[in-house]
Amino acid sequence: MNMKNCQNCGSPLKGRIDKKYCDDTCRSTFHHRKAPEQANLMRQIHYILLKNRKILAKFFQIQNSQPTIEKRSLLEMGFHFGYHTQTIKEESNSTQFACYDYAYQELNENQILLFKIPDSH
Repeated sequence: MNMKNCQNCGSPLKGRIDKKYCDDTCRSTFHHRKAPEQANLMRQIHYILLKNRKILAKFFQIQNSQPTIEKRSLLEMGFHFGYHTQTIKEESNSTQFACYDYAYQELNENQILLFKIPDSH
């Protein structure tokens, strides 16, 4: 019987004949090492999305009774308008942009409407 080795650490493999890695950690490590630039880009995007969500949440909590703010307030906090997790087209032809569970809509070039997306559970 021809024994195969893990493509990441070189340990002998046991189990399925088509197995390539000894466990999920080795599989993940192999692929991250293989494409470090892509992994780094994904981490950067994830960081920007989380930062955007944190900024929206902060302003939403502060402005809860009147959830409109000036666009420059978001920009001053480091908000990146080009990054969001979802685009929502409303029947009224307005577009809303979500960062996970918080969203915003541009009312005009200076005013932003904030809202929280209701939990679907």
